[in-house]
Amino acid sequence: MLLPINVYAVNNTSITLSCSEASAGESFKCELHGYLGDSYAGYISAKYELSSIFVLNDFKYAPGLSGSYQSNILQINSDHGLNGQFLIGTFELKATREGLGYISVSDVEFKNDNATFNAGSKKELVQVSASKTTIATQEVSDLDVPMLTNLYIVGYPIEFDRKNRHYTIDVPYDLNELYIMANTYDNYTIDGTGVVKLNEKGTTELKVVVKKDNYINNTYTIKVRKTYKNMIWYVITGTLFFALIAVIIMSYVSKKKVVEGIFKDNPELRRKNKGGALINGQMVSDNVIPVKSNNESFRAVNTSNLLSEKQEEPKVVKKVQVVTTKPEENKVKTLDLTNKK
Repeated sequence: MLLPINVYAVNNTSITLSCSEASAGESFKCELHGYLGDSYAGYISAKYELSSIFVLNDFKYAPGLSGSYQSNILQINSDHGLNGQFLIGTFELKATREGLGYISVSDVEFKNDNATFNAGSKKELVQVSASKTTIATQEVSDLDVPMLTNLYIVGYPIEFDRKNRHYTIDVPYDLNELYIMANTYDNYTIDGTGVVKLNEKGTTELKVVVKKDNYINNTYTIKVRKTYKNMIWYVITGTLFFALIAVIIMSYVSKKKVVEGIFKDNPELRRKNKGGALINGQMVSDNVIPVKSNNESFRAVNTSNLLSEKQEEPKVVKKVQVVTTKPEENKVKTLDLTNKK
């Protein structure tokens, strides 16, 4: 009997969270472990949540694992089969003030090609002590946690969430710099904005740091990946441009050869006026009519319309005097025989 591909298996699976000591303004770590018994998995998914006094700096994957942890969702792939007791990864956190906080991981699933194992949820309480660098710590509200109110990457929009501090964008391979804009509350300072330079190749990791006082700060990380996906557009555009130039040049050369052939076979038509020569009903400029040509390939061209101007018949004035023989008409009569043969 065949089973469906996706089966929710009953198995002795679980997860554990263990955190180091935490102090206000200091970083600490929480390790996430999984247990899968004798079964194997190659993919892990889960949700995570932090209390407001914690900020996630990074999530470090265990060796052989990779994935993403944006928008409070873990999606992890393994290059080997996971089973028994294994480390999933480490949350690197920072406590912004003294108090009791927590980190929780829920909806954990271990998957392989044939089955999905539900590992449940885990919540770990963390007591944050007073800062080691100050004698006393003021009580602060959520507004005192140094976070950005907005973040802009000019030309490359992102879905900004003040609690999400990791972003990834793709840019053209030939882009050398970005312009980053950010805002925060008046009593915070920001480093890492303005014009920033990118690596010539590969990925550039940019950091925008929000600071309050001397010991509390948050870092927003932007991974900028250079991509060659626009190369096709450049190649096509360049090819079309050079093809257009080639067509224009060939058209000019062809027209010039026609004119050369016409005047070689009809030297009497070389006479021109200010406008050029009339060729097949079109006026051809003087600058394309050559003086000399050895081209022999255009002898069949119709030259019936090549006269540049109408040739008027010259006037010949012929006048003679006729004297009458009648005595009473002592006059001389002049006859105009112009253009009469």
